[in-house]
Amino acid sequence: MEISPQDTTEHHLGKSDGQRHLAQIVERVAAWVGSEEQAIAWYQAEPLAPFGGRTAELLVEHGKANAVHEYLDHLANGGFA
Repeated sequence: MEISPQDTTEHHLGKSDGQRHLAQIVERVAAWVGSEEQAIAWYQAEPLAPFGGRTAELLVEHGKANAVHEYLDHLANGGFA
């Protein structure tokens, strides 16, 4: 059974907010990891050390999408993960 990205975010955020944040983050990450599928996998499963090992998905679900965007900005500007 395949779980779509929207299925994983809708339960905490409104559908449009969750989808918008997912799309924005996945678009940014896809350029670095090589594909949209890999970016979704990163979003759902990659523990982010600066956030206590929480995933981007969990952060977005709890209203911290801006923190994820700031983290991605940090990486884009040559910062360490």
